Amino acid sequence: MSRHTALARLLCAVLALAASRLAESADTPLTRLFDTGSHAPAMLPADAVARRAGWKQVPEETKAHAFAGDAAFLNDKLTVLVRPKSGTIDVYAATATGPKHRATLGHVGTRSSGPDAIRQLTIADNSPAAVELGLAVAGGPPASLQLRITAGEPILKMSGGKGAFSIDVLTKCSHVVVPEFFADDLVFGRKLFKGQLLPSDSLLLSLIDGGEAIVAGVCSSPRQDVWLGTAGGPKGSELCSARITCAEGQSLWLAFLERPGLWHGTPKLSDPAHEGSGWKPPFPARWRCSLNKHKGIAASWSLQDGPKTRQIRGRNEGPLVVYPIDRTRTTPLNVYCPIDVLRNTLGVGPCQYILAAEGLASDANPTPDQVMAWAGRQLGRKRRPTPDAIRGRLDAMAGHLARQRGRIGRYRDLAARVRQRCSEGGALPDHARELPRAVDWLRRLADEGTAETAALADLREVSERIVALADKPNAREALAPLTARVRAVGAAHDRALARCRTATRWLRQTARMLAVAHPDLADLAKAVQQMTEQMLWGHEKKPAH
Repeated sequence: MSRHTALARLLCAVLALAASRLAESADTPLTRLFDTGSHAPAMLPADAVARRAGWKQVPEETKAHAFAGDAAFLNDKLTVLVRPKSGTIDVYAATATGPKHRATLGHVGTRSSGPDAIRQLTIADNSPAAVELGLAVAGGPPASLQLRITAGEPILKMSGGKGAFSIDVLTKCSHVVVPEFFADDLVFGRKLFKGQLLPSDSLLLSLIDGGEAIVAGVCSSPRQDVWLGTAGGPKGSELCSARITCAEGQSLWLAFLERPGLWHGTPKLSDPAHEGSGWKPPFPARWRCSLNKHKGIAASWSLQDGPKTRQIRGRNEGPLVVYPIDRTRTTPLNVYCPIDVLRNTLGVGPCQYILAAEGLASDANPTPDQVMAWAGRQLGRKRRPTPDAIRGRLDAMAGHLARQRGRIGRYRDLAARVRQRCSEGGALPDHARELPRAVDWLRRLADEGTAETAALADLREVSERIVALADKPNAREALAPLTARVRAVGAAHDRALARCRTATRWLRQTARMLAVAHPDLADLAKAVQQMTEQMLWGHEKKPAH
């Protein structure tokens, strides 16, 4: 054996030993799968999860394994414990003081009142990079789910298989937020949980543990319903139940975000920085304040900028919540924000998401932000594009803004058509008054959006000034104020369109809940639901069969 060969083998042995020791460490980001050896009759205390007494690791790459007890898989952020006897999945998040229970999950079928029993576990992946388990459930029609975590990520992915229907997510949640990236959030306190259908698109935030944690849920499709309710515990301390549709071909991601002071809440309007609570943002980020005005409809603003007078005028039911919606350049790399979760799961940021949701996405996506960023780069180079090339980009941007205004006009038309449909049977009964109120809210927002964007529509003078910079020596400096103006126009269009979309989802939710509470109005509710869904989703491409 040569000296080099001996050294190589020694190095391989050292690396293998190091990898083995790393895998045994509780802090390794690598994923591992364990057989607990026994079936826990109830949720395990956090200290038992930390000790892992009696747990035996299923060797890497082993997929043929008969579990003697419960199945546990973990990385340095999460421990997921699957308890087949109870049909539940307990999720513990790593904190500075050890693991903490954050959620209990279970599949709920079409005819089930609680979690379905798990009759079989299979291993689809068992490597240091990812662990994935298949669950076959029974309690109603047979159904299957896939559960997956990857190395170093605080995210559990659940995918519906054949026969799957919904997943119940139980948390000690005090507030649920539906973030709106370009408009105002929706904020639901505990009083609004029972029987509430969330008008969510794909992202919702459960704020838990008095400011220490956020469970961010991301749905693969905006068609996945989210019903809120309460379960267990004495009055005032019940668990929040979020029952989320997750049928075959759909996925639900749950991201468990942990940090002391990660969010802050007060029962009424106040200045978080000077209210005497001692709370202050624990790290730099884009912190957002959202105040529930009435029944979940909120006003939102940047913590740094503060609210506009109109946002806090009038009725303020509370609560006010503060949370980090997105990162800045100085946000620590080990901090996750909700928009990070959106990017990591759906693969898009807020702008791409709303464009796709509204049927406005294209290969070029000539948004004001994209076009002006391109112009800034090009005008800083020695070899610059021709005036015609710059004009072409600006014309594409103008076309994009015109399509946004067209969508806002369609929302305005929708409000008129729904109002007409509501009046066809005469005056609505008192118990249906929320429906015309929702229509009026959509109409008002569409009217405001139409007026605001029409006033900003003409950018021809600004465009010609930008084109004229093609051969100017100080082009980038001269471009800065023009960029700010164009981006302000784009932001106004984004805001108007997002507000209309929020109001339309609210209208759909109102119709759905009306049909459940008052079957005598089911025909009207169904008609309104169909009109709103056609507006929200009618442009989607149908999947190939």
